[in-house]
Amino acid sequence: MPLIYSASLPLVLILPIALSLYRRTVREWIVALAGLLLPLLLASASWNAAGCGWVFVIDSLRGAFTVHSGVWAAFGEVGIDGYAYAGLSAIMLLLSMGAMISGLHKASVRVRKIYIHFICLMVFSMATLAMPSANISSLALIAVPAAIVLTVFFVRVRGWIALTAYVVLTALVIILNSMPLF
Repeated sequence: MPLIYSASLPLVLILPIALSLYRRTVREWIVALAGLLLPLLLASASWNAAGCGWVFVIDSLRGAFTVHSGVWAAFGEVGIDGYAYAGLSAIMLLLSMGAMISGLHKASVRVRKIYIHFICLMVFSMATLAMPSANISSLALIAVPAAIVLTVFFVRVRGWIALTAYVVLTALVIILNSMPLF
């Protein structure tokens, strides 16, 4: 089903959080819920036209909680450089989220809401990896919130530490992408 990626179901929870954070009107809530349900309706109509019935999409979404994709087996083939890259990225993300949380009391209301929104988006994006049906596409769902959250690391952490982390990450990316060539 190209319209619905079942492992991304935790991201649905960000909708009510974002709507309540930014204090949207009832009309905007209705439009947001309609936009959330439209891909489900289109996929259901397509599968119904193919003869599978209207509830086929709902049944396949249930598989997100039960069907294992085996994505974690692929990580067993990663070398020490891959684990170093993942570990350094995770440490930087945790430090960035910690800096965002510790700066909440000093931030203006607007910035505080944006920080909370991106922290929740990062947490729910990471939750997609915990879904049994997660695959390598789940890593792509983390890219945008991680890119936004990581900017806090490079802005708030002292210059030489951030520069060293940036150089090490860049070197690891070059190593990871050039190793299959050798």
